[in-house]
Amino acid sequence: MNSPLANACSDPAQAAPARVLVADDDPGSCRFLCDGLASMGARAEACMDGMTALQRARTEPFDLLLLDCRMPGAGALRILAALREDTQAYSAESIAVATTAELEPDDRQSLLDAGFSEILLKPCGLAELQRVLALVRCPDGASGQCFF
Repeated sequence: MNSPLANACSDPAQAAPARVLVADDDPGSCRFLCDGLASMGARAEACMDGMTALQRARTEPFDLLLLDCRMPGAGALRILAALREDTQAYSAESIAVATTAELEPDDRQSLLDAGFSEILLKPCGLAELQRVLALVRCPDGASGQCFF
């Protein structure tokens, strides 16, 4: 499935705002992440539980998935595994970032091995959020050739 940013780096005239699904059951974290992403030009959409996040990612194309590790219904690992197994899901190949307030050293590698591109520790600042958003804006590493 194609993401809305598929041609963003090759043709700046076709650049579209990154579409981001923010799945976090903490209202404060969810609001900060959505507001921060919006301030950077992304279209952030929030959901507060894992099963809703999974359903939305299956039926809508997102460029980036920010998935909280500990959400009611399903956490980040369960959501990403289900999406990667469902080849018909619109966001099956989207860049995924796990978000968490607590991270043991072994957990980081487990999350990366499971297919997450990055782990975002909460609370975070706008600089960390911008770094995560850059994963979408320059997916092939062409930093400097990507357009917002």
